[in-house]
Parts: sequence; structure tokens; C-alpha cells
Amino acid sequence: MNVNFTYSYSQPTDYHFCQDSVLFPKLVAERARVDAQTRVLDLCAGCGVIGFELSHHLPAITSLDFLEVQEAFVPHVEENAKITGKSARFLHMNYSRLLDPEFADRYDLIVSNPPYFHPSDGKPSPVEINNRARFFLDADFRCLIRAVEHALAPGGEAYLLVKPGTPHGRDSLAEIRSTVGPATTSTVIADIRGTSVVLLKSL
Repeated sequence: MNVNFTYSYSQPTDYHFCQDSVLFPKLVAERARVDAQTRVLDLCAGCGVIGFELSHHLPAITSLDFLEVQEAFVPHVEENAKITGKSARFLHMNYSRLLDPEFADRYDLIVSNPPYFHPSDGKPSPVEINNRARFFLDADFRCLIRAVEHALAPGGEAYLLVKPGTPHGRDSLAEIRSTVGPATTSTVIADIRGTSVVLLKSL
């Protein structure tokens, strides 16, 4: 449980972040080593809670990039930057763009709470902002993993929240390991409320 209050975050009326977004960055902060030069990306950022929480626990982080495909989150990231006093850059784009040459080796630390479900895993939400936050609609899971690997600098680390996939006949960790190259390791390091925390490390 998280018993330490940090900030009252701005978020859309139709979308509310869950406790995972508070517990996850606290866990990452206990493992990650950062300084003022560490380049940090909150991927599939939503309203940016994970990135801002991480920077709260790791004050050495001075600026963050937030990548999110849904434009509705832009004003909330901007407002949360004001609330927390952090420097933030919003990248409004599909995460597949991280495969472009300009993003190669860009980040030392990536944190991500991506969609948990594939389109066939359940009934879509009638609310579009929730639909795209929960399901891989804009690009698929393997694309996400390839994008993270491409954007990680040598020696960089990425922490991802990933549903195991077992109820839907998938093995998410096996899928990750078959996607990354030999220079990237993948390990499940923790479980948060039934969701795996996967560490990808660029050697």
C-alpha cells in the first residue's frame, strides 16, 4: 500500500489513474540510479502521474519527456508539471515513432504503464479515452517492446507494467523475450496487484 500522499493530480473527467500508477514509480525509484543528466521517458503517459511520482521520489531528475497518443491528456500533463514544479515535454505521437532514427539510444530510463489488453481480450469501453488506454489499438505489444529497445541508451533500463496474458492464452514474458535482441535482457522483478513489473536492460 502507498501511505504517503504526494500531489492532487489533474486528470480527465472520464479517465482516472489507478493505484498502480503510484505504487509502480515508488518501486522503480528504489532500484533506479539517476542524476541530473539522466534522460527519462514516461511512455504511454496519460496525465503523467508515473513520471511525476518518479521524479518526486528521485529529485535528481530535473526534466522528463511524456509520450502519449491521446491529445486529451496534454492539458493535464501541463497542469501537473505546474503542480509538481517539474520541467516536462509532451510528445503527442504513437509510440511506434520511437523506432525513428532520431530516437535511437535517446533515453537512460523509461517507465511505462501501457495498455494491458489486446483488442480481442474483452468488451470495448464506450468511452474512447478509456478504450485507447486499456487496449492496444494504436500499435501492438511487440511494436511497444521494439520501440522501447530502440530508444534505450546503452546501459539504460526500462520498467514496464505488463499483464501476464495467461487468461487469454498468451505468455507476455515469452513474447517480450522473442522480440528483443541479444543485447537486451528481460526480467520480471516484481508483481503489483497481479501485474508484472518487467525490467528491460540494454547491455
